[in-house]
Amino acid sequence: MKQLGYYCMLMFRYRKKHPMETVYSLLAITVSVILCYCSITVGFTIMNYGYESAMVEQHGCEMEMDDFPVGATTLDGDVEWKPEDYRRMKKKLDQLPEVRETYLKKGYSDYIDDGGNEKKHVYYILYVGAKDRSDLQGCADQIEKDTGYTVHVNSDIATHLGQGTEEDSMARSAGNAIVAMIGALFASFVMLVIRNTMMLPVLERMKEYGLLRCVGMSKGQLSFMLVVEGVLLTLISTVLGTGIGFALLRSCQGWINDCLMLQVPARFHFYPLAVLFSCLLCIGVTLLALMEPARQAGNRSVQDTLRGGVYGLHRGRTKKKGERHPVSHLFGKIFGVEWEYAVRNMTRNPGSQIYMFIGIF
Repeated sequence: MKQLGYYCMLMFRYRKKHPMETVYSLLAITVSVILCYCSITVGFTIMNYGYESAMVEQHGCEMEMDDFPVGATTLDGDVEWKPEDYRRMKKKLDQLPEVRETYLKKGYSDYIDDGGNEKKHVYYILYVGAKDRSDLQGCADQIEKDTGYTVHVNSDIATHLGQGTEEDSMARSAGNAIVAMIGALFASFVMLVIRNTMMLPVLERMKEYGLLRCVGMSKGQLSFMLVVEGVLLTLISTVLGTGIGFALLRSCQGWINDCLMLQVPARFHFYPLAVLFSCLLCIGVTLLALMEPARQAGNRSVQDTLRGGVYGLHRGRTKKKGERHPVSHLFGKIFGVEWEYAVRNMTRNPGSQIYMFIGIF
């Protein structure tokens, strides 16, 4: 614990000494957390929309009863339920031990009569809520046995609860896979943003790492100090990014529903798993960006680290004195001497140029 406090003190001293770098790092990680949290929350909302919309339409009930007797395929007009029949069946269902609640919905539908006049037809729907949600189909079968009338289980609700048919489960899995692929694209963008943002201030601290090595800090202690720094920065950014991201989603909720014209408006809920996944992803990427230069600093001699140095996929081959640079010389002949020296500088460390192009892209 004392060692952890010492590393925290070193981090706070450096961050206090360089406030703009601290603000820039926090801003970059916060934006990344916002992107991660919003994309994951939208993904969860899409995956749960079928279940939530069905629960809203059926007023919290999982099943629907109609006026078809069990086993009947057709229904004569004389035996159709009237409003008092629906109310009588509702009272009967409320007394069954398998029923949690019931809801009688009254609706209107427009139709054109034989004379071409527009009329309104009144219809009723009786929704039934199961007391035991672990076996909806068994509950529906028992209600059919007690009442003699057909009970249907909503397929979206049954699939969400893991009780759907094989076809419904496969369709839900395919939809979840598409949402996961879209989320992976956002995560890849976030990884590049954090990595390129955190890499620059860390590379500027290579001489500071050399000084710490001079006073006796080992490779493991240097790595642990950067781990503490990355975790603390990400935790602070997670708190800020989650609050801002959730506020953005709720503020855009009405506009999104207007654009999509959904029958049941979608609602963005607060998912703790979205916060956890965003935090873990950003911590992992931040540690990757911090640890790679620290590993190079630990593997190099103290003298080389104090001189600073370059970072990339690999070091470019050093040209011998008098050796020609054909590519840069060609650019110099065409565009001028400035282009020649620019291309020559880029070929010295191609790895860093690759990372720069990835970040710009």
